[in-house]
Amino acid sequence: MADNVVINPGVGGANIATDDDGTAQYQWVKLKFGADGAFTAVDASNPLPVTAIGGATSAKQPAFSVAGSASADVLTVQGAVGAQAVICNVTTLSPGSSAGSLGKAEDAVHGNGDIGVAVWARRIDTPASSSTASGDYVTFNQSAEGGQWTTPTPSALGGLTIHRLISANTTNATNVKNAAGSLYGYHITNSNAAARYCKFYNKASAPTVGTDTPVLTLYLPPTSATVLPNGAHGIAFSSGLSYALTTGITDADTGAVAADEHAVNLFYK
Repeated sequence: MADNVVINPGVGGANIATDDDGTAQYQWVKLKFGADGAFTAVDASNPLPVTAIGGATSAKQPAFSVAGSASADVLTVQGAVGAQAVICNVTTLSPGSSAGSLGKAEDAVHGNGDIGVAVWARRIDTPASSSTASGDYVTFNQSAEGGQWTTPTPSALGGLTIHRLISANTTNATNVKNAAGSLYGYHITNSNAAARYCKFYNKASAPTVGTDTPVLTLYLPPTSATVLPNGAHGIAFSSGLSYALTTGITDADTGAVAADEHAVNLFYK
């Protein structure tokens, strides 16, 4: 048999759409809905209305509602044993940003008792990558002592600031930074046959040599250099970074060094 059936064959009646499965003809029917005397064809813009029988149960199974409506209940999809699994595609997930939500807004102020998601790290006693290719997601790796494994990498960004001075025939009282900072390294030469001294002051202006009290005094050996290549943690100066050069070691000494006798190079932030 072929699909479709002609009403009043031989007379020229209308065609009825059918599907032939080899044993019988099954009529194709278009669904419509509406009140008495009116109808709306079912299509993508007008889906067939469905009313669930019964309301929410004590098992927290809410009745169906308009798409997008929030519900405090947990929706449970039930079906007959052996039925095909229900597949749900989640296209949007909003974690929220309030104190009781998993998400937090950028620059939001921390509050005691805020809820969030813990970020876990992996203990790995010997440093090794947790991925096989660049661009992969990886884990945070920590040592057996709980420290974060890192690899220092040279960069064109950041870095320390350099201060340089060739001594004049004075105490060379100098303010390097007029705000809080840290001294990370230095290279100071002394071309004189006698020892000299470099004194550092926690001060936001040039020191008054002989009156101000230095917080650090460096011995500059004769015809040699005193070097701190790069202190990892830095030496903190809470008010400012200043220094002076003198011929004597005492805090009250005001002996001036010779011109071109010292090259002072400081590395600071």
